[in-house]
Amino acid sequence: MSKAVSKITKIIPKPEKERVWVFIDGEFCASVRERTWPAMGLDVGSTITCDELKEKESFFWKHTYSKAWQQEKVRIAKIIDWISGHFPELKVDIKGFGANSVEIIKEHPKESGAADLAVIDTVSGGEVIQIEVTGTEQMRGNDYWVRPDKIRFAKDHPDQDVWIALHYQLPTERIVWIKRDVCKDYASHQVAIKGAGENFVSFTDQDNEVKSDDDLIAYIRSKIEQLRS
Repeated sequence: MSKAVSKITKIIPKPEKERVWVFIDGEFCASVRERTWPAMGLDVGSTITCDELKEKESFFWKHTYSKAWQQEKVRIAKIIDWISGHFPELKVDIKGFGANSVEIIKEHPKESGAADLAVIDTVSGGEVIQIEVTGTEQMRGNDYWVRPDKIRFAKDHPDQDVWIALHYQLPTERIVWIKRDVCKDYASHQVAIKGAGENFVSFTDQDNEVKSDDDLIAYIRSKIEQLRS
């Protein structure tokens, strides 16, 4: 006798909660994010177990961006090279959750948005800045998109001097530096990414938070002086 195959038997949208309730084999299984549900490619009759659905929901973005993780590793290397090129006396430690791995890690960091890199002054031993590395291979439009959790982390940890580095490969390679204002609240907007909606905070060149290479160089020099005084 063949084993019964688990299937989705009912879907109930809950727009007021921005969730979708999914029932498998007649039983409630999971509440799925409304913005990621369309990209999962599932519907009533789709074959999937409850455990598989929960795993798919929990690690949706990890699976979606799995092929881009190699580029993330490249971006981190580019930022380390930039810091080392301008400040050879500084050390850059990789500290982020899975920041130097291309494997899918089936768990989440203790705190989302934490920085990937710590820049250390080898003379004083003090931490100069932290850097959260992000970006895309192809820049879209003229503004810079940052996930809200990366913005929120800097606000929640004012004692940690966090900068955000966005690295773009195309149309021309560049690095954009973001230093959020910890006294300011930021609104996010949703962008369609691979069939799902992802939230971002947008910045433009006219925003005070967007800094140049020269701005960061001057800032780091000032921090080094403070640490060594």
